[in-house]
Amino acid sequence: MSRTRKAGFIICFLIGSQLVRFCLENMFLYEATSEDTIKPGKAERALPAASEYTQGSRYGIHYFYKSEGFGNENWNPYDVTLVLHGSVDRLHRLIEITRVWRGPISMSVFAPAQDASFLDDAIDGLRLCWTSIRKTTSFHIVYPTTAKGNTSNIGSFVYLSCKDIIRRLRRKVKTDAAEKSIPYPHNVMRNVAHKGVITSHVLHIDADLKPTARLRDRLLEFLKLRTQTNNQYQARQKDLYILPVFEVRHEAGPIRNKTDLFSAFEKRQARPYMQELCPQCHKATNYELWFRSSSSTNITALHTSYTVRNIREWEPYFVSVRKRPHLDERITSYGHDRLVHMCELQANGFKFHVLSDEFLLHHGYRNKATMSQNERSRKEQRTNFYSKFIKVLGKYNYVGSKYSKCYH
Repeated sequence: MSRTRKAGFIICFLIGSQLVRFCLENMFLYEATSEDTIKPGKAERALPAASEYTQGSRYGIHYFYKSEGFGNENWNPYDVTLVLHGSVDRLHRLIEITRVWRGPISMSVFAPAQDASFLDDAIDGLRLCWTSIRKTTSFHIVYPTTAKGNTSNIGSFVYLSCKDIIRRLRRKVKTDAAEKSIPYPHNVMRNVAHKGVITSHVLHIDADLKPTARLRDRLLEFLKLRTQTNNQYQARQKDLYILPVFEVRHEAGPIRNKTDLFSAFEKRQARPYMQELCPQCHKATNYELWFRSSSSTNITALHTSYTVRNIREWEPYFVSVRKRPHLDERITSYGHDRLVHMCELQANGFKFHVLSDEFLLHHGYRNKATMSQNERSRKEQRTNFYSKFIKVLGKYNYVGSKYSKCYH
């Protein structure tokens, strides 16, 4: 056999083997996806009895689901826990988040019906392939008692490689909750994730956001100086530390600090979060003032730049002590759930301090094409939205002089 024919044979063999591998992988992924639906005659297997019920037994909760304990020896009671919540289609975000946040994470996951099977498999897969998730992340399951979590179809991740686990997680675009039109209980989810925290401080964010790689270390130094020096811990119990949020284009380079962010901002590759969809939601952060405030690259130099007093329609992300008021689970209307909580915090004497040069990032611009129906309604009917918010305050007894600022 000539060298040319031998080389051609080898090339054809390699191409053919890759095609076969590709077809087998996709066939298995398709079969795994189809297993999300219970096959006829297959017995349902519900989760064990919930460890807690909330909202008059409307939701069942399993705290520390499949817990492996707390293996990170670097944690201490004065640490900061990153608090997340989401449906099972948001689980893949943990891979990126744990690359930059090396501390404790508490995540509540909405998993009614067969979403619980997917979650059970996903937890095993994530822990097997990403040791950072196994060491840092606690999962808490929430489901409505009318659609209890079902684990009849566990095992669909068993033979997947780590690369295919990522593909499987990202392909989970249609959840059982969405197909069955089961409402997502935002405040219940936030509270459950919060109750799973054992550290002194928390940072609540949405799963689509990401901290910077140095944020946790700088927060630990900042909080140590601010609360432990001169026994100031009790005096700082009602201080909230605001992190500005920015949307960054995918083509923007690495954003490591405020200098990188400002450079991207000037090149129009970064902008304030929700600028196009809900500018009033973060207007009070005052991005122009934040950029003008001093910046430092010294890890011990994080400080507060200014305090915000007018919180109308503001929905910031902030670091707080763990022992603060929970969100009102009775309030389920979109947007009002967080605004009422902000009102409650202000009425109880909490102060809103904007941090000098740390922030959160959302990769990609949020635009009208990606708006949910709730977001569209809020944007197009802003006056009506706020009028309903005032009615919600009255309905749930947020009245009296201490709440007067919420009405103006």
